[in-house]
Amino acid sequence: QRATMRVDLAPLAALPPTALPAQGPPLPALDWWRGRPPLVLDRRAQVYPPDPTVGWQSPDDLHVRAWLGWDAQRLHLAAVVHDPVHHVEADDPGRFWQSDSLQLALDPLNDAGATPGFSADDREFGLVLGAQGARVVQTAPERRRLDSPVSIARQGADTIYRVALPWDLIGVSPEAGRVLGISFIVNQNNGQGRAYWMGLTPGIGEAKRPVAYRDLYLAP
Repeated sequence: QRATMRVDLAPLAALPPTALPAQGPPLPALDWWRGRPPLVLDRRAQVYPPDPTVGWQSPDDLHVRAWLGWDAQRLHLAAVVHDPVHHVEADDPGRFWQSDSLQLALDPLNDAGATPGFSADDREFGLVLGAQGARVVQTAPERRRLDSPVSIARQGADTIYRVALPWDLIGVSPEAGRVLGISFIVNQNNGQGRAYWMGLTPGIGEAKRPVAYRDLYLAP
């Protein structure tokens, strides 16, 4: 018997070990992501909930370019979020998602089933720029503030996010070829609570469904 199976895998770029030095500023002005093809969120189909009344009219309201990479110590994320109005109501682990912010979720073992909800090995993180500066938090499997290297800055109408998450925090050992389930969303708040969000996939903002995440492999 023969069966045709489709494997939808995307590479997660390997970065040089100098992407985050052992000493010095936690995130230097080394723009490892520039010149690399981004993951782009700029279509109505990427806006959640899928309701035409939520307020997104065009990429001028909100669009995202994001990059993921890895080295032996950390998983790296960089994102440029175009959002003319930056509004933060809260930056704590329990409420930051109601503000302009970014959420990153991982299925490190890529073992998600059809049942909704996170498993014990799944991870979720949040990035937010509030009155106290840039913060990175963990929201699954527990809620807490982290000390991982993070940089978030406003440049005109853009918010630039960068974070480096240690692999021991994610719970797996990095090796070329390993497949992770990964997704992220950007939350939009223009002053009246979270109006909507844009996401690489569903499975974060409306309900936790790791089975919907993209399968990315650690490229050599």
